[in-house]
Amino acid sequence: MGEGSSEIISYVPGSFQTPSFTTKEIEALEHINRRIASGETLGSIVDFLFDEMRSIMPCDRIGVGFIEEAGSRLSLYYVRAAYEPLHLDHGYVADIRGSSLAPIFESGRPRVINDLARYFDDHPGSESTRLLLKEGVRSSMTCPLEVDGRRVGLLFRRSREPNAYGEREAALHMAVAERLSQ
Repeated sequence: MGEGSSEIISYVPGSFQTPSFTTKEIEALEHINRRIASGETLGSIVDFLFDEMRSIMPCDRIGVGFIEEAGSRLSLYYVRAAYEPLHLDHGYVADIRGSSLAPIFESGRPRVINDLARYFDDHPGSESTRLLLKEGVRSSMTCPLEVDGRRVGLLFRRSREPNAYGEREAALHMAVAERLSQ
């Protein structure tokens, strides 16, 4: 699994060195490129990402959210998980301003939370974290989606294992987000 951090939240530095991807990872990214280029629906592409990427990194849940209301709210557009029931599902809307999502949009860097239970202890008002914990999720990685230099949404990857994500997984997640933003 990932080389997770014991920190509650880490924002992956913008200047971190992208690790050399393995042959299997490169093949998966190339396969993703081809699939995205085929012009399928976003839902079918996210389903494909879920299935394809589970073989190279931890993923029990994937989701895509888009910015609404002049950048003040995020709406969860599509979710796929390896389990049921989902408590944080499509249509969920949250304020961005003042939330832990705001720094992701401001910096353009992915965020990793490798201990959601501990994060919730420090942020008991986080409704989305409460719902994810209810689903058994323990690690979360979030990456901005950009189109023509504008941040338009977020790509979420979650695992039921604690400490699932490190810099390698963040680099892969960012590579996928770049391709999805196409």
